[in-house]
Parts: sequence; structure tokens; C-alpha cells
Amino acid sequence: VEYDYTTSHYFNIVYDKYRKLYYRFTLLSNTTDEILNPSIQYQQNQSVIILNESFEKLGESVLPARKYNYTDFFINEDGLFFLLKPSSTKNEDEMIYLKFQPKRIDK
Repeated sequence: VEYDYTTSHYFNIVYDKYRKLYYRFTLLSNTTDEILNPSIQYQQNQSVIILNESFEKLGESVLPARKYNYTDFFINEDGLFFLLKPSSTKNEDEMIYLKFQPKRIDK
């Protein structure tokens, strides 16, 4: 269990034909101290790694823990959308998707 929570896990790689980008979804690791703390033990952050068509990393955006269901998403001409987890909405019967908005960091 400790190894599982202290190691990052990579999931889907999906292609965005509208922007000619790839997105790789990642579940980020926690430290051993974090997994031993009952109040944050299962709150792993998620990230989206953005790659160009040559699979070169362009950036990475960390998503807030427990806010989005990063395995439930869609891509259309407007962008990449993630489903909000029911605990983040007022009505658990609604399915609300929010547009992924990466922040540009100028070097």
C-alpha cells in the first residue's frame, strides 16, 4: 500500500485533433508522511501532461485533489473537459463538465 501511494501512476494518453496535442493523465504520488496522515491519506493530486505531436513535453498542470473525475472526460473543438466529482456539485444527480484551462508560465 505504501508503495502504491508513494509512486506516481500514468494513465491515458489521448490526442486532441483540434489543437494537435496529446494529454497524458497522471495520479501524483504522496509522501510517506502524507499517506500516514488520516486526514489526507487518500487525497492524491492529478495532473495533465501536455505533449506536442512529437511527444515532447510542453507543460504540466496539477488538478486539485478530489475535485475532478479525470477518467471521465471528452475533447471537442472547445477544449478538454473533465467531469466534476459529485462531492464538488450541489446536486449529486447532475453531471457537470468543466473546461480544462492550463495556465501559461512564461520563462
